[in-house]
Amino acid sequence: MPERGAGSRIGSLAFESHLASNIHKSRLVQQDLQVAKRLQEEEDLRAKARIQRHQKDIPLSPLATVLRSRNC
Repeated sequence: MPERGAGSRIGSLAFESHLASNIHKSRLVQQDLQVAKRLQEEEDLRAKARIQRHQKDIPLSPLATVLRSRNC
């Protein structure tokens, strides 16, 4: 089996370094996605609460009042 030269070792080290860098970047992206998902879920909950508060402030139409009183 031929002996690997210095150029081959340098190429191997460069490849390993590149691979480690890609793995690190991938982990950072995954963490960013988790944070973004959590922030989006929190914003969705706030928006839902705002909508519910707003709907409580809207008066019912006469028909809706009658239907509600009949438990329809």
